[in-house]
Amino acid sequence: MVAEVDATNRRILCEKFKASEQMLFLSDIEKHGKISDEARLQALAIMSKFIDATTDMGVQQTAAIATQAFRQAQNGQEVVDYFTAASVPTAIVSPEDEGRFGFSGALSLSGSAPDKLVAWDCGAGSFQFTSEKFEHADNHGSGTVRKLASSLLNPGQPFQAVHVETINRQLHAQLKGFPPWMVRQDNEFIAIGTGQSIFNQQRILGGSARFTVEDVISTIKSLLGLDNASLLAKEMEGVARLGPAAQYTVKQENAEYILPKLILLLSVMQKAGIPQVRFFETLGNCSALLVHNSLWDKIQPAPIASSAAASVMLGDKERAKPFLTINWHLEKDCNYKCKFCYAHFANTPANLSQIDGFKLLDAMKNFGIYKVNFAGGEPLLNKNLGPYLRHAKELGLHTSIITNASLLTLSWLREFGGFIDQLGISCDSLDDQVNKEMGRGFGFHVPSVARAFERVATLNANGFKIQAKLNTVVMRQTFREDWSSFILKHRIRRWKIFKVLRIEGENDKCYDDISLSDEQFQQFVDRHKLLEQHGVILAPEDNEDMTETYLMVSPDGKFFQNAGGAYQHSAPILSCGMESGLAQIKFDYSKYQRRGGVYAL
Repeated sequence: MVAEVDATNRRILCEKFKASEQMLFLSDIEKHGKISDEARLQALAIMSKFIDATTDMGVQQTAAIATQAFRQAQNGQEVVDYFTAASVPTAIVSPEDEGRFGFSGALSLSGSAPDKLVAWDCGAGSFQFTSEKFEHADNHGSGTVRKLASSLLNPGQPFQAVHVETINRQLHAQLKGFPPWMVRQDNEFIAIGTGQSIFNQQRILGGSARFTVEDVISTIKSLLGLDNASLLAKEMEGVARLGPAAQYTVKQENAEYILPKLILLLSVMQKAGIPQVRFFETLGNCSALLVHNSLWDKIQPAPIASSAAASVMLGDKERAKPFLTINWHLEKDCNYKCKFCYAHFANTPANLSQIDGFKLLDAMKNFGIYKVNFAGGEPLLNKNLGPYLRHAKELGLHTSIITNASLLTLSWLREFGGFIDQLGISCDSLDDQVNKEMGRGFGFHVPSVARAFERVATLNANGFKIQAKLNTVVMRQTFREDWSSFILKHRIRRWKIFKVLRIEGENDKCYDDISLSDEQFQQFVDRHKLLEQHGVILAPEDNEDMTETYLMVSPDGKFFQNAGGAYQHSAPILSCGMESGLAQIKFDYSKYQRRGGVYAL
């Protein structure tokens, strides 16, 4: 969440951004006893994506809090330290501080008088009440009521009045007592929770975010005797009635929990003597963190680094930025002659030997690189590609390839596909006559690409886990094309869309014949935006996005970088080291993040 706030009066003045994605940390901990590396990387990728989306909103500071899962995990502190090192300052908060967050969040959203407000914060497994003096009352949550319901009814069996009465009676017996400060007549109960909370369940089905005990009883009675399909239909009606403000996702698997959640809400309101509740949908404790200075100070958030600072913040392996990808152009030669190509390597004497290639991969791993992308030229011309892939995976690196697919055989994929996380294929037009004119193949490139993606799909159906990626350079000759059907047919997960880039000494002689305007490039991107609704990740990059945002290594083992429209090179990495080599070129990690370079495989 990003907002403008009045920190003195603890009020949110203007929400500028809100987003959420689910992470099943507790399920992960149940399996491993700790937060797995996969979950850690996925969470960092999500946070990095949110930060990228808000870089132009005037954000002055950023911070994150970690709660129950991180208190429970064996490596909870280690993981939040990792997040902090990755420029997302993070702290684990105590249950008491969670109560303070709950109260601050309710106060910031409701505008209620602090001395009369009681915050009711409900999660999946428990709930708590907190007052202005941070008096605190915990209780169990929806896990208990689900167990009670499952002991009385078979899956899918409709609720009857007798079931409601039995569960309610048992809950009353099990619920803890409530302290005196909770039963004052002038209390105003402000409920906060996610869109899937017990409060929003009542709001969706009852029609109002302000409700009494009688309102909850009425909602429960209206649902008695309905099967799961009918219950879901009722939810859909409620969501349609409220429109975008509903903040609720109807899920088939949650149908059997609809009435138990409402019974829990009723039981607590009755036992605690709560006459009326006002509900505000929240994203965790984000709103509270934004307005509560003392809690914010505990995290000690740092200002967002400027681009200039980020470009020199790589350092040694302990300080290497997360999710760095190196594009190793291991092969200087290519069997195609693309006019727009930016990587001819005409002046590169030779590729690295296999022994030196292994050493280079070792150096990448020791520095803290996340992924190595094998490119060219055409990487499949290099006899060492398969051994390099195997060695990279043995080191723990993630791997990807960018190929024109003309040499991608099924036998090669069967042998080395288990060492590939992502396979990227380059194709720039669906018209093979255009491809041929551009030097991209010999008139049958599109069928070759389609066949390669079909082979990947076949392997994945038999246990492989290769993500399909497409790289497309958009030119004046191709910006009117529509790729939607092709992308969906071949299950492309990620699509890199490049605006053709001029590089002096590489493609400058033909650039004027193939260049296009920013508006034309944007037309191409906008035409395909609907693909995102089908789970396709679009990654468009204009010329500015591609400048100083790639870590590229030449076939002879040197860093090289596009700086001002021409390439600069470092000394050989194996002689000077990764850190020294990086210091000899320009690389802007902040821009790398903004162009979408930070993501987990």
